[in-house]
Amino acid sequence: MKKITKILSVTSLILAGTGAVFAQCADISAPGVWDFVKTGTNPVVATTANPLSGTCSMAVPVQAGKRYVQDDMSAESTIRGSFQIDPNSLVMPTSGQQRKIKVHQVQCGAGCSSGSTVDWLQAKLRLQPGDVYKLGIWAREDNENKISTSVNLVDGCNTIEYQLISGNPGTFRLWVNNTNEGAPDFESTTANFSNRFADRVRLGRSGTGTNIVVGSEFYLDTFESRRQTFIGNSCTP
Repeated sequence: MKKITKILSVTSLILAGTGAVFAQCADISAPGVWDFVKTGTNPVVATTANPLSGTCSMAVPVQAGKRYVQDDMSAESTIRGSFQIDPNSLVMPTSGQQRKIKVHQVQCGAGCSSGSTVDWLQAKLRLQPGDVYKLGIWAREDNENKISTSVNLVDGCNTIEYQLISGNPGTFRLWVNNTNEGAPDFESTTANFSNRFADRVRLGRSGTGTNIVVGSEFYLDTFESRRQTFIGNSCTP
């Protein structure tokens, strides 16, 4: 698992020296690896079983409860984020309620809208009929409206990248297994993102539907965040 960066100055691309923090499969809860780790009896762990990048990835067991890692930042009004996800052939229901897993959140812990909500962006994993994995992603406007989209995932490594810019109008862009910055897979440039900011990002399992089949796991890797410049990392060697 790699935690590539924390957001620095406007001109910074990555935090020098962080590189592949799990190059030796370090304990995820080790000091300096993440700002916060939500642990428990079924925590996320670093593993060599299915490295999406480098030598390790983060194995996320499918259970009830929240288990995630967290990267803290300072009230960022613009953020680019990227991470890799592999559904790992998860057995999931293809219809009905409570069948999704919340895997990623961009948040303002103090509340960042008129309704004092926390999530600016949220992503949930699900399975559709025909064994098609999808990631449902939304960004919340100041009036609580959700700008939503869903994207297909391969049953293997996928690179998810997004851009959020606060303001009215604000911007929400999304790239999936896509290294062409000029052709996002989803784009909204008229969003009302007044009062929006990011002060923490969570990656792992932040919520699990009650109809999810427990006992298996999926994989996450290579989280990176920036203020500017396209990240564009790819699962393709």
